Amino acid sequence: MQLPMALALALALAGPAPQRPAPTAEQVRAAIEALEAAFRSPEPAERIGAIREHARIDAAGVLAIIARGLDDRDVEVRLEAIEALGQSRSSAALDHLLEHRKSRRQELRKQERVLPRLLVAIARHGDARAIPALTDDAQAQLLQVTLRARILGLANIRSKKSVEALFELMAVLGFVEMHAHAEDFRLALLVLTGVDRGRSLDAWKTWWAKEREQVEVPAAMPKLAQADAERWAGYWSQPRDRGDARGL
Repeated sequence: MQLPMALALALALAGPAPQRPAPTAEQVRAAIEALEAAFRSPEPAERIGAIREHARIDAAGVLAIIARGLDDRDVEVRLEAIEALGQSRSSAALDHLLEHRKSRRQELRKQERVLPRLLVAIARHGDARAIPALTDDAQAQLLQVTLRARILGLANIRSKKSVEALFELMAVLGFVEMHAHAEDFRLALLVLTGVDRGRSLDAWKTWWAKEREQVEVPAAMPKLAQADAERWAGYWSQPRDRGDARGL
């Protein structure tokens, strides 16, 4: 992959889908009717199919029904609803994701497939409101895929608060987990600041202690080396259940 293409891919894939045309009243009505019917069905496949078909309709009524899937008894329906709300451009979709994480905080600790996918979906919105969700309760589930979702998710929110949150996350994690994710921290901080202090977390902490007041996060992601650009793009484009298998 050539570098310009990798950079373009990285920028395109980190956030929700591009802005969609406003749906017509007829499209909204049809989507609501189809989703309502699917959620009355006992078949999970019906709910999954309806969510996939109508997820592109960014209307409050449609998103509210899709959000019912977050509490579905079938895990595949829950994952489909999470993906749909993560790809939405609507702030209402993020509201549903954040409320679900808050209300199901205890149960999510044990849901090894759901929690990392939920964190990725929340981070896709690139909204600073997501920062507390990405840092809260980090010790509760120490799976590699979950911690990576937190670290790289923070990097998708272009705010100095994200940089601060990354250093706070380093402090919360244990020695083993912190150093196991040294490369994730490096990439996240590089994406946010354009600075590279390598895989030494001590070097990063020294830099932060010295430069904290002067650090700024530019609105656009800085130019990355090809390997970093491809890794960043690859992470955001990957099938969520196979992230660790790909070594990202």
